[in-house]
This record gives sequence, C-alpha cells and structure tokens, in this order.
Amino acid sequence: MAQVFLFESENLKKEERLRFVLDDANTLFFDEAEKAPAKVSLYIPAQKSAFQQLLQMKQVDGVLLHITSDFEKFVHTQLKKSFLQAISLAKKANLLVVGLGQIQEYNAQNNFKAFILADDAGKDVSKRVHSWQTVLCHGVTSFELENALGLHNVSIVGVKDKKEASYLLNAHKKLKALENE
Repeated sequence: MAQVFLFESENLKKEERLRFVLDDANTLFFDEAEKAPAKVSLYIPAQKSAFQQLLQMKQVDGVLLHITSDFEKFVHTQLKKSFLQAISLAKKANLLVVGLGQIQEYNAQNNFKAFILADDAGKDVSKRVHSWQTVLCHGVTSFELENALGLHNVSIVGVKDKKEASYLLNAHKKLKALENE
C-alpha cells in the first residue's frame, strides 16, 4: 500500500489532515475513519484550498484519478455526519449537558470544556454563551442537534469532558476547514 502525502501534509497530525483512498478502478473515496484498505492512500491538509487542488488533479504518482462530480458535497456531508454522531455518542456516555437552564445550573458549580451552539439559536442564548468565554462550535442547526440527541428544542450543548471536547473540536475543525478559508 502506497501512502502519498500531498501539499506538505506529511508533518501534520492525524487531526489536521484528511485521508482519501483509491480503489482498484482508481476511484477516489473519502476515508474519514482512516481505516479503509487501499492500494494508494492520499493525505492532504484539512484545508479548503488543498481539497480544491485535489479535486483538480488528474493523476497522482502516475495513477489516473476518477473523481465523481458530487464528491465535494459527499465529503462535507460525511464530515458533518461524523461530527453529529460524535455528539450523539457523547450524550449516551453522559458527557454532555443539554439546554440553557441545565447548562446554567451545571456551570454554576463546574466549568465546561466546550459548547456547541446551533446557528439558529436565539440572541439571548447566543449572548450568554459568548459571555462565558469557553471554546464554541457553530455550523449545525438546532434541527440537526435535536436529531443527533433525540431531543426537542435544543440550541445549545455543553461538553463536560476535556477529552471529548478535544475530539469534538477536531471533528468540527475539519468540517469548518472545508467550508471556510
């Protein structure tokens, strides 16, 4: 199995890069879990410019690439799905506090490691969360949070655990990197 590091990605941590694999027909696939077997693995920095350059490439190390037309949307959807699944698993592990009232109650005695705030959260909720000066994730709607958590009327989630906060922030960083630049 050949590993190809593109755009100076060889010195990056796993959390700072994206992995793509080629199947036997040289079709490019996104490997979010970084576990898929492949004849060639491609690594790029988790940046929109690097991703755009990858989409423009016709071949890598003499191998012709086949990239589907909706590949960019597929990668973005997979990253968002992964982020929301991580939120769901964190809830099941009791590492989250959901809802402004419960968050304020918990925050009076303990500190949160991070918050996830829905893009469509109310101004009052948003203003309070920003005043707490804790790491904040945006980029999901309250509907997506509700579906991930299996609850209704969710616009804010507090993360209690440092390790889980770090994992969620890394997943969020990859997601946002492909949206912005």
